[in-house]
Amino acid sequence: LMVTRTLGDRLFERAGVTATPEVGERLRDEHDRWLVLATDGVWDVLSNEQVAAITGWHMTPRAISEALAGAATASGGTDNVTVLAVKLQLQLRRYNRASQHSVRSHLRPIR
Repeated sequence: LMVTRTLGDRLFERAGVTATPEVGERLRDEHDRWLVLATDGVWDVLSNEQVAAITGWHMTPRAISEALAGAATASGGTDNVTVLAVKLQLQLRRYNRASQHSVRSHLRPIR
């Protein structure tokens, strides 16, 4: 069963495969460095903590993706091991004194 075939394919719902995504939301902060998108071949064998530790050892998206795929395979992952690492950046924004806001730093995502 191919993952790309099951995304949005209603025919597979009868077999128990759903295209309903798992969605979560949280505010970013200055400690967030990477967004890791990976298939179940990675998440089935590596914990969030292991993934976070591996991202701390590497500096480029390619190096992180290769390291995570390698770690998943070495840990017994055989099911569709695919990883995409995205570097997150924050932009520091200041309000000026002329505004109603006090002068302070705010973090916001770069668009």
